[in-house]
Amino acid sequence: MHHHPDRVFWIFWGVVFGPASIFFLWAAIFNAVCVSWNLSGREKVPSLAPIAGGLAGAAAMLLFPLEPVRHYAWLPLFLDVGCLPYPVILRIMRNMRARRRTVDSKSSEN
Repeated sequence: MHHHPDRVFWIFWGVVFGPASIFFLWAAIFNAVCVSWNLSGREKVPSLAPIAGGLAGAAAMLLFPLEPVRHYAWLPLFLDVGCLPYPVILRIMRNMRARRRTVDSKSSEN
């Protein structure tokens, strides 16, 4: 029994790529909202699995049947704030807070 290439493509799309892509989009939006709320000073909203969305998007693109798509598998890791950008944002925020504390403590000594 031979499978028609288009049928295999659409089965793959519906079973793997589609759900993983939808999960990536949902997680990326959720992570962006969490980071924006945390940066705005509102209540702290933790992301339950910050890296999961980017990994799902990267895996979906790596497994995609068309090779040109695979070359961009790294893109979800940068587009999902919970993945690679999140540790950078946290580091910047910690450095800013540490500098602010240093400046505040020096000004209170004078």
